[in-house]
Amino acid sequence: CDPVRPVEYLMTGTGALIEIDRKTLSQRTVTSFGKKLYTADFAPDGTMWLYLGRSYYRYSPQTGTAEVFENILPERYVSPTGVHGNIGIGPDGRVWFSHTPTMCFGVFDPARGVAEILYDSDIAAKLSLRGSPLGATPLVIGDTVWCGGILYDDSTKTFREAPNAQPLMCHRWFRTPSA
Repeated sequence: CDPVRPVEYLMTGTGALIEIDRKTLSQRTVTSFGKKLYTADFAPDGTMWLYLGRSYYRYSPQTGTAEVFENILPERYVSPTGVHGNIGIGPDGRVWFSHTPTMCFGVFDPARGVAEILYDSDIAAKLSLRGSPLGATPLVIGDTVWCGGILYDDSTKTFREAPNAQPLMCHRWFRTPSA
């Protein structure tokens, strides 16, 4: 749901983003991406970030405009069977992500247009952590990013194992509870 306006967003199987007014239940197509998107999250500025494969989309409900950031994920992490990922937006507007089936975890800085891979199978082999971010949605809490079985401290650039528990999340396709 939009954190500012009384609307919900749904994605069709063909990639159309539908806005539904919660009061009247009227609906309208706001934009179409041509393919079904995986996950989305709202940034502190009210824009909605959406993820598809190697690209990210930033949609502004206020202006109705969409911006595409293509090929963010390096080719090394793209599987022939496709890529599935999850995103969570930090308070600073950076997009935190995890991807499968080729495991990676990182952050995309839209201001610089640069993605940085922070954790993959090579890095995992060097760290002796039992957990992994595989298939998890990043949850940003201050300087800490909780992603599956790992915690990443962005201020110290270090990893540690997450508690033997998972955060409770709102299980809507488009909303990651970023702090």
